[in-house]
Amino acid sequence: RELGIQIVEGLGIDMLMLKPFTQHYDWGKPRGASAVAALTGEDTVVSPTETKPKPFAELWMGDHPSGPSRILTPQGSQVECLASTLKRTPSILGQKLSEAAQLPFLLKVLSIHKALSIQAHPDRSLAAKLHAERPDVYKDPNHKPEIAIAVSSDFEALCGFRPVSQLVDLVEAIPELREMA
Repeated sequence: RELGIQIVEGLGIDMLMLKPFTQHYDWGKPRGASAVAALTGEDTVVSPTETKPKPFAELWMGDHPSGPSRILTPQGSQVECLASTLKRTPSILGQKLSEAAQLPFLLKVLSIHKALSIQAHPDRSLAAKLHAERPDVYKDPNHKPEIAIAVSSDFEALCGFRPVSQLVDLVEAIPELREMA
C-alpha cells in the first residue's frame, strides 16, 4: 500500500495485481485469435509503430529472470517486477518459501498456432548444476515440472516417451514406422 501497489482484498488475504509477461514466438497465434493476447488485454491494441504483427505465444505469471510479471498500481501503472518485490519482502511468500524469496513455479498460458519443438527439462539437481555452469543459457536453477490443461476443444499433444527398447520394438513391429527408419 505504501508503494501505491494495488492490493485486492478477498478470501481473507491481500493479493497483488500483476501484469504478466508475454512471449512472442513464431509458433504463437495471431493477435486476434490468441488467448494470450486476450488475457493480457492486447487482443485489439495495435501499436502504431508495429509494422509486422507479432504472434502471441506464451503468457508468463511469475518471477522467471527472462520475463518476470510486473506489479500494477491502482491506476494501472507498472511499478516494479515481481522478482524485486519478492526479494525485498520474501515474507509475502509464506514461511516455507520466504527463505528462497522466489516462486517454485511459473504459470504459463500457451496460444499454439504451429507445432512446437520437443522440450526436455532437467530434474531439480541437474537444473541447479546446469544453471551454475552456464547461467547465460540456463537462466533458472529450478527444475520445470509441467502440467498441461487444455482450455480449448482443439488441443492435441504428444506427452511423454516410452523407453528406447520399446520404441525399437514398435519400429520393428509396425510396417509404416519400419519404412521410415
